[in-house]
Amino acid sequence: MEFSEKNCDTTDSNEPILYENTDANSVNVALIESKKMEEIDKDEEHYEPLRLDSKPRHKGTLCNLQEDALKRLKSVIYIVSALIFVLYIAVIVLIISVVMTNSRAIASAFSVDKPLNHSSFNGTSKVIFAHMIYQHGIDFNSSTGTFTCSIPGTYHFSVTLVKKRASSGVFYCGLYKNVSYIITIGDPTDDDTNLRGAATSQSTLIHLDKGDTVYLGSCNEQPSSYMEPFSSFTGFLLYSDN
Repeated sequence: MEFSEKNCDTTDSNEPILYENTDANSVNVALIESKKMEEIDKDEEHYEPLRLDSKPRHKGTLCNLQEDALKRLKSVIYIVSALIFVLYIAVIVLIISVVMTNSRAIASAFSVDKPLNHSSFNGTSKVIFAHMIYQHGIDFNSSTGTFTCSIPGTYHFSVTLVKKRASSGVFYCGLYKNVSYIITIGDPTDDDTNLRGAATSQSTLIHLDKGDTVYLGSCNEQPSSYMEPFSSFTGFLLYSDN
């Protein structure tokens, strides 16, 4: 701040009086204010972009993180779903495999027809059938007419005998377990003059242990002489002991 000296004509004092130079002071104040405004403008130019840019950058980063997390979550869900599906299929296949294996293991069945003759094996007469309709397993021996149990359990056996139309007299056979008589299958008519033929059928349930035998035998006549070819003998396992 500048000052000027000015003599005043007063009678009280001869000391100079300092007066403020208002013009110079105004210029200096204006310069100072101008510099301050420039500094403020520079500061605003420096900080304002940072402040404005910081918000979008923060939002973008957050969105990217959320998208990445969502993608990872979807990937995990897909992988887990695929594993569950594969496990489900594996369990189904395993169950089917076990059921099929068990069914093959416990299945035993046969059906024969066309009685051929009446032969004796080991002192026991048995009916031999000429035609094997069906057999699951190897328990029935068609050459001896004997079923030999390989799977302990309960079995169903049925016999159907059809009398020839031209034959006369009563016919019958017996169903045996080992050497024990079980049931008789015989001509339902007692009229020897009946030449029109007759059929009879019997069935029974038998529990067998491994090695037990079942057969049709002790017929009163040769089967081929008075039985029609469609006479049959059938047996199968209902359920095993295991």
